[in-house]
Amino acid sequence: MASKKKSGTMSKQELKGRVDKAEMDLSLSELTTLPVRDMLTYSRVTKLDISCNKLTEIPEELCDMRQLLILDASKNALSFLPQAIGRLEKLRQLDLFSNRLSSLPLGFAELRHLNWLDLKSNMLDSDLAKAAGTCVDARECQECAENIVAFMRSKASQAQRVHQENLLRQRREAERQKELEEQVNAEKRLRKRAEKQERREQREAEMRDQRLREEEDEQLGGGAATSHGSRKSASRQSSSADDHPTSCSFYLLIVILLIIAIGCGAASVFCLTEPEQCTEITHLVLEKANDVVSDLQRRLT
Repeated sequence: MASKKKSGTMSKQELKGRVDKAEMDLSLSELTTLPVRDMLTYSRVTKLDISCNKLTEIPEELCDMRQLLILDASKNALSFLPQAIGRLEKLRQLDLFSNRLSSLPLGFAELRHLNWLDLKSNMLDSDLAKAAGTCVDARECQECAENIVAFMRSKASQAQRVHQENLLRQRREAERQKELEEQVNAEKRLRKRAEKQERREQREAEMRDQRLREEEDEQLGGGAATSHGSRKSASRQSSSADDHPTSCSFYLLIVILLIIAIGCGAASVFCLTEPEQCTEITHLVLEKANDVVSDLQRRLT
């Protein structure tokens, strides 16, 4: 039993029945999709009619039928065409009457042999509609083909310029970004170098401070020893100085006592020879002795 045909498609057997030598007629088949894989097996087909169907798009793979000279896609619901339509380099006639097209792909600029084009009953942009014209007869369809190809070439050239400008801008931006990154890296290297130098100088300063502290400690240690020795010497000198007056006072006292004894002895002898003046002489000797003792006490204090 034969399998039931799916709605909107066409079987390989049905497709074969639609091919007559160099023509393939798939019109009036209520197709929503094209059996592109099976269609590509017919490499000798130069005329393809897919009009009066329910197609909303033409598959990009259809553009691999590069041998096509005539393509009729009128009376469908096409809202756009494949960007690869420029691969149909041999295409001469293209019928897009009564679709929903508002724009055309830049690939139209590659259709160098296109000499007939019908774009009536579409929703073309104002600039595109002006270039297309009315297409009411063969002559106007020829003019439409020429004008649209020229218009799309202009747009393609403009798009190419914009693309080149974008590439140039991106390249400059990349170069600027690279310069900024190099600058940032250079600043990082300088900062690291400065930090390293600062740490080295800090270590050197700490080492210098340590050496200065050690030298000061050594000097303080030597000064303390010298001061201690000086204090000992001063103490000895002070002791000597303190002992010296005592020794001098002792000897002076002995001398004074000797002088007093000699004076007393002389006074005694004088009293024996001069009794009348004995008392006066005795008082005089004692007074002098007291003066000498008093003077000695002042000197000792």
